[in-house]
Amino acid sequence: MSSDINTLRRPSQTPIQQFYDGANILITGGTGFFGRVLLSKLLSDCPGVSRIYLLIREKRGKTTKERFEEIFEGEFFDPMRARCPNYLTKMAAITGDCLKPGVGISPEDRKTLLDNIDVVFHCAATVRFDAHLKVAVNINVRATRSLLEMAKDMKHLKSFVHVSTAYSNCRQPIIEERFYEPPVDPNHLIEVTDLLNDKMIDKITPGILDNWPNTYSLTKQVAEDMVRKMGIGMPVAMVRPSIVIATNKEPIPGWINNHYGPTGIVAGAGLGLLRSMHADPELVADMVPADNVINCIISAAYSVNKTWNEKKKSGELVSDALDKNYPDDTDVEIYNYISSTQKPIKWKEFMALNEKAVPEIPSTFSIWAYCFTLNKYKPIHNLYILFLHLLPALIVDTAAKLLGRQPKLLDAYQKIHKFSQVISFFSTQQFTFTNSNTQRLFTSLTEEDRSLFNFDMGQHDWEKYMFWHIRGIRAYLVKDPLSTVPEGLRLRRRLLVAHYLLIGALNIFFFFIFAKIVSFFL
Repeated sequence: MSSDINTLRRPSQTPIQQFYDGANILITGGTGFFGRVLLSKLLSDCPGVSRIYLLIREKRGKTTKERFEEIFEGEFFDPMRARCPNYLTKMAAITGDCLKPGVGISPEDRKTLLDNIDVVFHCAATVRFDAHLKVAVNINVRATRSLLEMAKDMKHLKSFVHVSTAYSNCRQPIIEERFYEPPVDPNHLIEVTDLLNDKMIDKITPGILDNWPNTYSLTKQVAEDMVRKMGIGMPVAMVRPSIVIATNKEPIPGWINNHYGPTGIVAGAGLGLLRSMHADPELVADMVPADNVINCIISAAYSVNKTWNEKKKSGELVSDALDKNYPDDTDVEIYNYISSTQKPIKWKEFMALNEKAVPEIPSTFSIWAYCFTLNKYKPIHNLYILFLHLLPALIVDTAAKLLGRQPKLLDAYQKIHKFSQVISFFSTQQFTFTNSNTQRLFTSLTEEDRSLFNFDMGQHDWEKYMFWHIRGIRAYLVKDPLSTVPEGLRLRRRLLVAHYLLIGALNIFFFFIFAKIVSFFL
């Protein structure tokens, strides 16, 4: 039933909860980390939601139904299940694929969505920064176009929220809450990648990328221009989060299920696997907790509908004759969700807090003592990689082969280094953002909504956050329950002894070599 039909309002509901009362919602990217946090929040704190449709693709031989059932496994959804025991009656899985034209939705499912959907959260994106250009274009650009085309035909659309990234305009000296001219027309880019085969696309990719760091940033920026063009006359909002990391409070503190971004760095360092990162310690690391971002996009959907209705009544909506000078006049509300303007933390401060927290709960899977350095200069970082990663890995893998075991460490480091090279672009440059729209959005909410859907980074406590961040990585990512902490502490003591014995032996060895060299010349 559409939310346009009057529903009985609960007197205790907040304005945002009232907005979602009776709403039918479409979520793309609902099976991922970000989507699950969104799903949990909507089911927990928007009790009037009528139905949530999840766009799910069949993957690795698993059906849509099987993947849908997997979403709710584990303790992450326990708080939601306690508050919304009938959650399955509010859920519906739609088979689709953002890699395919029209996001792979059947005509029957398309009609269902057009007849019922009130709110769209477009969160799907390729999670690989180095994805093939055709894949990145199809998922990030073409799928956005397909969903906006559908949204235009939705009979009851109240709001459409496109989740972009704060780094989509990373070539700008100051990234404001506005649109920027793309390096290529989005429709033209789609046409080119559709026409050419993979080999031809590989040849033209460097020219298209120019000085963009990767296909992810480029295609997310181009997708924004698609939103600009197609969002005219529609209640559309765009949220640009910076680096999204583990949850702050909801539904459980420190929850994370992927190793992307700083999370992988912290996990690798905590296990004694990673010993160097190419990063400028003095630069600000712009990171935001996932649940804060979710509260922002839920609020943005409410706000853009309210603003759009007001503009529609007063005749202030931007006309279809939008010029190509990228004016500030647009029907799309843009929110940069970042931490650097209100609660900045430098890379050295971030890693110092992690270094403080790791020894309290060391993992039983640690392979060495914590020994991690941020290196500003690439040549020094490369020396660390050679002597502290590759050579030890070569020795360990050689020993494994001699013992008849499968060598794994060198392959693991190669994957880590590939990932580290991607993130180094963002950890060796300072990005400047503005977020006045985001701050105004928060202050415009009622006191009840500011409490229930809190996304004020000005209130964020990084030290308290890191306490739970480390515990979340250990429990949910490394899969090492906190009950094994005593065993981890014993292992840490043994690894520390081995670490200092090795340092002592190396010092003696190099002193001996130095003494031999000196005696040779005397």
